[in-house]
Amino acid sequence: MATVAASLVQRDARLEQVLHGVQNACAKLGSAQQQDIDQATAMLLSLADSPHIVDDTCYVLAHSHDDAVQFHMLGAILHAMHLLDAENNALQVQSLVDMREWLLHAAVDRMRAWLGGHTWPAYVRTRHLRVIVMLSQRAGCQHARADPSPLLSLGQHIADLLDADEACMAVGLGLASILAEERNADGSQAGGRLGLTSDEHLWCHALIEAKIWPLVLPPLWRVLHQTTEHVRQAAREQLPDGLMHLWLLAAQATTAVFSWRSVPVPMLAKDAELPSRTSEQLWTSVQQHNSASDTPTMTRRISLALSPFLCHSDVPPLMGIVARLATSIAQEAPAQSLAAHRVTQAMYEAFLHVATYELHPDDPSISGWTAQRAALLQQLHTHMEALAPRLSQADDRNVASLQHMTHAYTCILGGPSGRVLLEQAVEPETLLEALARVTATCFHVAFELVPVSDEIEVSTACEAALEESLGLWRRLLIALHGTDASAVVEYVSTHVVIPYQIGRLKAAALAAEHDDNELGEEQERDVDLYEEQLTVYAALARMCLGSTLASLAAAAPPAPTASTTPAVWEQWHWFALLTGHVLADPPSGEEVMVPEALQSAPPATHTALVELIHTFLALVQALAPRGPETPHPASPQTLASALWFTARWIPTYLMRQTGSHFDESFHEHVLDELVPCMATIAQAWRSDAEVLEALARVWDSLAHSPGAMRVWLSKPAVHALVQDTLSHLEALPETAQGPLVRALVRCIDAARDGPMAQAAQVREEYFPMVMHSAQARLEAAQHAPPATVAAALGLWQALAEASDPQTSGAVHVHLFSQLPAIVRLVHAQAQHTDVQMAALGAVIAMVRALPELESLVELLPRACEGVHGLLEAVHATLISLPRAQGLDATGEELLSLYLKLIHEWIQAGGAAPLEAASATSEARAMGLAALTRMLPMLNVDVLRVASVREGLSDTVHALLIVARESLLGAATNAAPELPPPFATDDARVNVIVPRGVDMSPLQAVLRAAVFVMASADTLTEAAASAVAQGLGLLAEALATLSPSSVSHSIQCSVDAVVCDLLQSLLLRPLHMSMLTPTLLAIRKISLGRVQAPALGGSATFLTYLAQRCATVTLPPMPPAEEARVRAAYMPTVEHILQQVLASVPPPPPSTASPALAARATLKDEMTAAVALNRLLRPFVLQARGTLVVR
Repeated sequence: MATVAASLVQRDARLEQVLHGVQNACAKLGSAQQQDIDQATAMLLSLADSPHIVDDTCYVLAHSHDDAVQFHMLGAILHAMHLLDAENNALQVQSLVDMREWLLHAAVDRMRAWLGGHTWPAYVRTRHLRVIVMLSQRAGCQHARADPSPLLSLGQHIADLLDADEACMAVGLGLASILAEERNADGSQAGGRLGLTSDEHLWCHALIEAKIWPLVLPPLWRVLHQTTEHVRQAAREQLPDGLMHLWLLAAQATTAVFSWRSVPVPMLAKDAELPSRTSEQLWTSVQQHNSASDTPTMTRRISLALSPFLCHSDVPPLMGIVARLATSIAQEAPAQSLAAHRVTQAMYEAFLHVATYELHPDDPSISGWTAQRAALLQQLHTHMEALAPRLSQADDRNVASLQHMTHAYTCILGGPSGRVLLEQAVEPETLLEALARVTATCFHVAFELVPVSDEIEVSTACEAALEESLGLWRRLLIALHGTDASAVVEYVSTHVVIPYQIGRLKAAALAAEHDDNELGEEQERDVDLYEEQLTVYAALARMCLGSTLASLAAAAPPAPTASTTPAVWEQWHWFALLTGHVLADPPSGEEVMVPEALQSAPPATHTALVELIHTFLALVQALAPRGPETPHPASPQTLASALWFTARWIPTYLMRQTGSHFDESFHEHVLDELVPCMATIAQAWRSDAEVLEALARVWDSLAHSPGAMRVWLSKPAVHALVQDTLSHLEALPETAQGPLVRALVRCIDAARDGPMAQAAQVREEYFPMVMHSAQARLEAAQHAPPATVAAALGLWQALAEASDPQTSGAVHVHLFSQLPAIVRLVHAQAQHTDVQMAALGAVIAMVRALPELESLVELLPRACEGVHGLLEAVHATLISLPRAQGLDATGEELLSLYLKLIHEWIQAGGAAPLEAASATSEARAMGLAALTRMLPMLNVDVLRVASVREGLSDTVHALLIVARESLLGAATNAAPELPPPFATDDARVNVIVPRGVDMSPLQAVLRAAVFVMASADTLTEAAASAVAQGLGLLAEALATLSPSSVSHSIQCSVDAVVCDLLQSLLLRPLHMSMLTPTLLAIRKISLGRVQAPALGGSATFLTYLAQRCATVTLPPMPPAEEARVRAAYMPTVEHILQQVLASVPPPPPSTASPALAARATLKDEMTAAVALNRLLRPFVLQARGTLVVR
């Protein structure tokens, strides 16, 4: 194995210069001068670009023991890994395998020295071992398919190292960890680092699974077992550091292997004879798989080759022994507590991985896996029993352990694992008792210890454990069916729901006393912070509704008095949250449904429900007059929570048209009691934003109750309340103004014809009050500070968003009449981006409503002028922002809103009727011009911002759909050939509109469309697919073009799009959901292009494509690899285009009517597109496996 460095690289002047340069650069990194740091950074980054990087790395590592020098030199070889050739006779180190062997020998020497007391920092050690692993994979994938010896020899080296001395073991364990972690990383990232195609990446994965892990796992288990025994036998006060480190490495390597994601190729994963397959057979299987399906996703289903190792029933007991031993050492040997804690953490992670294992159907290891489930559950029980006594105090490590344990329980109870436990592996009573003990432990810590602790980390970890413990029971009940679930309900009531309620109220009192907060106020709303947890609690509580409501009624805190303590205020707050979540769900849709459990509940349950509602109505009445200025103020948090409870139940129960379980007098009584309460709160709590926002939620809840809206606004007291609220709006906290106006407007819009007044009459009475108030705020803001202007515009936005255009058209007409005033405000406050963002938000809301207004035709020209003025003002601000380090968060938000307004404006213009054709054309042209002005700003760094990418996608899609004529008419001055608009590593590059390049609006938008499709990810795939469809619709318009002066420019722009999309499809990493949309976009554009007489037909099209394919720009790669890709790319493109051009659907029958002909054409077109996709998709996938170098 050993190879001396001197025999690899001989000293020469160039290598000496490299060594000194790296040493000087590392020394300068600590300089106080930024210029020195910049020069040093540039020098270190340039190392990876050297054609002699392999020689340079070996020489520098052999002649410098400086940690920084070694770290940066290893980083350089990692960065250049994808460009390295397995064999290169031009270098002194002619083989990557030779370099790997020397590095391996050096790693053992350094590890032996480190165990002896010399330094070898973890960050250098890890990078050194990672280079060994990646060199093995890079060299292995460049060898013949029948001889992947560099990769397989790494497995043999690891197995040999694990059977040698301590230093060798440590190196072997580190290599095993890194090998597992590298393969489990995201496939595209791993392939990118190594320069592998997708086929090579999967083949490498299959080789490791088939050949390496069966060789490495037995000695790995043996090392873990042996080191555990050595640690157990050693005296606690004399535990050697080397032994503890070796034990930690063994635990971490075991965890890394347990996290292994089996090869996602079904024919390999289900092959019990996989270890005996040759490398050529594995390669064939990978290619067949990639030609038949998408790039696969990893699962937790273990392959048949590994299930005998990973799913053995002896695995959990070994993990449990290690975890408990490490926990005891952490307590008994303070000097080794950190290492022991890390061992424990590694075993906790291993528990989680093993808990999620699944098997393929018909796996012969099913009995072992079933036994493993039971053994793992037993280990969790044992560990929880050992952990419980240590939880007498809420320290961060023990609470974190509790969180890990509860999460492991949740994992093992889910899916097939949970079913096999319930049906075969354990007795139900044993399982229920164990889960009850876990839950009780979590409740004890969360409700008795954490409330008196000041550690935020402890509180966070404990709440996570608490959510997991509730989720345990939810998963259990989902897994059970019928009578089995019914038998567990009483257990859930006794051991989960009622203890949770009692514990929450107890914790509330303890927390209030510990915080010494007079009114029990919180920095963050508990209703938001604990929403998920309370939702799970409510789901469990509704299964045992009778006992739940009885327990809640009995637990009600004492009525508030002048001397109410903070503990009682806090208990009322939590009492409201608990009760509200059980009684009702958040409003959604037209009509809020009564929870199913309450629909079928007996009368006694409805009586209890009414009593709880009356309890909180009385509470609101009692607290309403006790505002912050009174002698005995109430807790604003408690009042806000009581109002939240009121808003929660009103849409569900108040004045239901059908299925109401309450008599009519109940509803009338509630409304009559509510009006004076709300009026009092609006007066007494005028300075408290939290209470006023809660009051707005009550208004909004009334809008969701159709029955209430028949009578509510007809009450004179309500009219007076609205008038008073609007007249004092400016005096209210700014954060409460928008929610109040929005809720009031929704109520007015939701008015129904009632016994006292018609809905139209109600709106005519109320809307002038709202508009007058908003107008007054806008006028008052003319000479106000920026914050006041932004608040006034926020009110305008709330009014526009809340008003229904179909019922409140007059409101929107008035809003548009003030658009010039808004633009003037923005110009007057040009230096304040917060004002511009508020104006954009308001105008976006206005424009969104524009298509639904009856007066659209009259409003469109006026709106166009106003929107244009606003976009001009914002554009001036955007181009003035400093961008040396990229846009800051404010600039990003401003740019996102700018794009969003363009999108909404184009959409609105597309909805205009035919009689407004002139105004519509002007609107589209204005939107296109606004986007074109902005595109030169969008470099790669800016386009990485999710909201900016989303805004660009939506805007481009809208232009392609509704502004095709405007786009095709804006084709003049097309730029000559440009590099394709793909994202690059240089974040400063403007890939859509390169700096200093003038191009036509059509060309710019088409390049933006290609960028959106090529850079799509999980978050943006839907928008990118819509853009692909938009390109297809644009292509349909090509056939209608007449020859003109812009025909050649259109031809060049369209041809370039096809070339760019072909590169994206065949040569670039591509989100697999975009493969079909890209392929179909190529089809539509190509057919539209060759069928357009004005664009020169197929001859010019194919000639252009041939020229571009011959000179296609490829990412950096070795010359031989580049020649291979170029040779394969041209015939691949030719085959795709042949199939595309042959996919023309047949013409409709000549005798068919126009309607039938159109329907037949559409059907034939869809049939042809589907057929082409089925034909070409496997071919493209196989071609990508060969061509795409990540």
